[in-house]
Amino acid sequence: MQNNVIRKTLDVFLAFIVGMSTIMLIIWFALHNAEKIKYDCSIAEISPDIPLEVKEECQNLLRAHNL
Repeated sequence: MQNNVIRKTLDVFLAFIVGMSTIMLIIWFALHNAEKIKYDCSIAEISPDIPLEVKEECQNLLRAHNL
């Protein structure tokens, strides 16, 4: 009888640990991927919303592509 109680407690504890680990991994992936910002270089010259550093990098990529 006591072994069954211990077994059920361990099963619940293991399920809790696995569930919390899964939730933490989902949150980490969501936050990690949210940091990436992609800019469209085709509108970099005319868009005021794109930072100057990105515009310069787009120009460098265009020059390298045209070589």
